[in-house]
Amino acid sequence: MDARHIAMTIYDTSGLVPSLPGRPGNYRFRETIITPFLTVFQIEPGACGTRPFLTQQLRDNLKAVSRIDKGEQVEVEIHRGRIVVQIPLPVSERGRRVYTSNSVPRGRHLRVSLGLDITNHPVYFDFAGEMNSSLAFLGSAGSGKSVSMQRSIAAIAGQNGPDNVKMLMLEVSKQSIDLLVFQNLPHLIHPVIEDLDEAESALGWAAAQTRRGTLPFKLFICVDELGELVTQRPETIPLLQTLVSQGRALGIRNLLATQVADKATIGEGTKVFRQVHNRVLGKVSNKQLSYLLGNASGLHAESLTGKGDLIMSTTEFTTRFAGVMNSPADFESLPRAESIPRLPIGEYTNTAAIAEDTYRAPGPDQQVIPADVVAEGLISLQRQMDDPQYRKQMSGKKYFVMPVSKVKTMGRNPAIFRDRDQPQLVRIYKTLLERGWQLCAGKEEGC
Repeated sequence: MDARHIAMTIYDTSGLVPSLPGRPGNYRFRETIITPFLTVFQIEPGACGTRPFLTQQLRDNLKAVSRIDKGEQVEVEIHRGRIVVQIPLPVSERGRRVYTSNSVPRGRHLRVSLGLDITNHPVYFDFAGEMNSSLAFLGSAGSGKSVSMQRSIAAIAGQNGPDNVKMLMLEVSKQSIDLLVFQNLPHLIHPVIEDLDEAESALGWAAAQTRRGTLPFKLFICVDELGELVTQRPETIPLLQTLVSQGRALGIRNLLATQVADKATIGEGTKVFRQVHNRVLGKVSNKQLSYLLGNASGLHAESLTGKGDLIMSTTEFTTRFAGVMNSPADFESLPRAESIPRLPIGEYTNTAAIAEDTYRAPGPDQQVIPADVVAEGLISLQRQMDDPQYRKQMSGKKYFVMPVSKVKTMGRNPAIFRDRDQPQLVRIYKTLLERGWQLCAGKEEGC
């Protein structure tokens, strides 16, 4: 008996009678889809609505008769107005089908097609989106996260010329070679970095760019096994935090991956990943790890079935999808460069000073301007722009006037502003700078 007939039998005995010719019922089967990992069938609800289909008891019954592994689940959700039931394929049948670049629509510019969802619709991630500057790839070894990261890089390079997009790649784990396949890519701004010292200095260079205004190109910073990097070099944590929280305003994008066996293996990496709101999750060992990596409950990354069975969780949507496997032809079709330029990373070894990024007012005492004063001044300026009554109330108040270059530096330091305040503050900066304002904060005049 196939999955559809199993479901019909269970729903019928539960009082959810199917619609049949000549007999109206509570629902109607519309379509059955076989993905590389799942049997998926869609149900159009009737007068009873969708709620009766979402009980745990029905999911447990479906699981019992489907004979799937103990750690796996039958998922029932509402998708595009229909009830969608997902039953894992038998182990012997999983992964026989593989999605390649020929299976999915091609993306455009910074919009990447990562795979097909449970109803065979393409799953896109657009790095041009306002909140899409960073994407994390997390999961256990062999879950498909690195393949998905490779897919993203190959698509970005294939859809954008090296004049418009540059890439900085860090591959410091001795057990990983996922980024070395791109070592001849003309988009590279520096050869793929495998040394810890060079990795720290390169991140220092990138973080220092946040003081200099918008870059003339989109810069993608790709870090594989980030958890291992920051564990061995904790000095890179504030640099990465700066790039994640402030990079969007500068045209910097971050692709960050690490494999996770348990909570301990991600270690210090959580300080970086908790700032990344968009994630591709591969299979993990338990619900607690799924919650930790996904930063949300109910994602069920522990129930994924194998390599390439993934979850996309973003600020806009969450969906399960089958990822795309890059073929040799995909790599061979990428442009190649005879030589790769080198950054002057030797000039950026003092990463502690770069990460500190605090501004001292001129004068013999070099007084530090408190961060809360800067933030309060900026928010006050925004309110004056938006609220005539508040503007009148603040008329005549004195502010400490700072050079625009210094204010940009302050506003992009995550040690100063809380993570939740970043989007608002970036919008404030962007608006004020576009209007040519010099930004003010503090209690006395001078600069």
